[in-house]
Amino acid sequence: LEIAMTNNGTTTNLQLSSHTPSFEIRPKPIENVYLFASSVAKVGEEAKLLITTADEYFNIDHTFIGEVELSSNSSQNVVLPKSVIFLPQDSGKKEISIFFTNPGSYVISGKHLTGNIPVISSNPTRVDNEIPHIYWGDLHSHGAPSRDGVGRGRYEYARYARALDFMCATDHADHGKTIYGLSDREWARQKAEVLANHVPGKFIPFIGYENSYLYPTGHYNLIFNVKDEDIDKVPMWPMRVVNDIQTVWSLAQDSKIDMLTIPHHCGKVFNAQSEGDECKNCNAFGGIQYNEEYKRLIEIYSYHGLSESYDPNHNLSYYGRSKIAKSFDGPNYAQDAWALGEKLGVIASSDDHVGHPGSIVNGVVAVFANELDRDTLFQEMKNRYTYGTTGERIWVDFRVNKKLMGSTITIAPQSKPTISIDVMGTDSIDYAEVLKWDFKRGVFENGHPKFEIIAKYTTNNSDPKNLKVEFLDEGFTDS
Repeated sequence: LEIAMTNNGTTTNLQLSSHTPSFEIRPKPIENVYLFASSVAKVGEEAKLLITTADEYFNIDHTFIGEVELSSNSSQNVVLPKSVIFLPQDSGKKEISIFFTNPGSYVISGKHLTGNIPVISSNPTRVDNEIPHIYWGDLHSHGAPSRDGVGRGRYEYARYARALDFMCATDHADHGKTIYGLSDREWARQKAEVLANHVPGKFIPFIGYENSYLYPTGHYNLIFNVKDEDIDKVPMWPMRVVNDIQTVWSLAQDSKIDMLTIPHHCGKVFNAQSEGDECKNCNAFGGIQYNEEYKRLIEIYSYHGLSESYDPNHNLSYYGRSKIAKSFDGPNYAQDAWALGEKLGVIASSDDHVGHPGSIVNGVVAVFANELDRDTLFQEMKNRYTYGTTGERIWVDFRVNKKLMGSTITIAPQSKPTISIDVMGTDSIDYAEVLKWDFKRGVFENGHPKFEIIAKYTTNNSDPKNLKVEFLDEGFTDS
């Protein structure tokens, strides 16, 4: 902290104080202990369980001391300690190894033995040797360098407060016409933080930033895939120099850099009163706005709200998250993009502005991959082996003809595709819905594609957190 002193309110001869005050930042009183387990595990192989403490803002209580008893829904098939003791040196968090001896679905529970602090049960774990691992992350997070954000220490928060496997700090390369985002010093610090927090097999930071282009480009996050030793080669293409996403794609092609460009809050009017019937930050889709090489994902949800389709009355709409915002009635949503032929996988991320990536209800992305490695994660994101949630570690495996979500497949005209849904919720599931768009017979309604609901399933009362079903799409024609 630097303190500038004035002389009776005048700003002449402004000097920095020679005093250096010390600050101690503390969490509020601890509210919960959280358990985070690997979403997919293999029989006999090590899986992880993170036990972490949290105040009401999910800050870790580094002073926590106590004992937590552990159990599971099928204790004979899970090898884990009977209890875990937290000592001062644990700083309110502890990661332990667990093992599963049989396939199945498991949830780890806990009890605070030295007090009455609630212990929140883990997300579900599916033990299956045939399924890739699911890794959780946040590819859209802001802190102090963004100017409209606060907070540092995002990587530690992501790893230990929210149990993320990977994360990208995407501060604004530019923010507004007069207030710039990342300075050269901050960009260098960002790269240094990526290097300092990279723990192969444990935690993977990516390097990237956001450019908040105006319509028709809209807001994009740029996520780069580089080895640690090449991180200084990552280019900075700020908005004041590069005016549209097409130029970014051209520069990336010329420099042969591995990159993803991900649009977000694509139809949001930030201030309905000042913008009126315009959408200054909307993303357009189709035509020159599509790039098969670099634009392969869309951020379908963040704290701003849901970007799947134009639905201003949805409880997750932009207005529902901010009373001065509204949804723009234009072809600026994921369903519009799909109907225009863009092959986009979906992610969710927080877009938080307080240095809390992965924060609850703000969005996380799941990636199917065989190992926790930067290049592996990135390539699977490019393969669209992804999905998003509002923050819960919901386990989703959706397939057509046994091919993982995101795959491109061909089906013969005489065939009927087999569609399978396998979902494990962290709470009771209301329903699962399968939507389809037909490029030949699809119907537009009020300027938007009307996706057909071809299936809707609910759970049974005896097992409300799990849904597993397979069916034929009898309405499938052509190829």
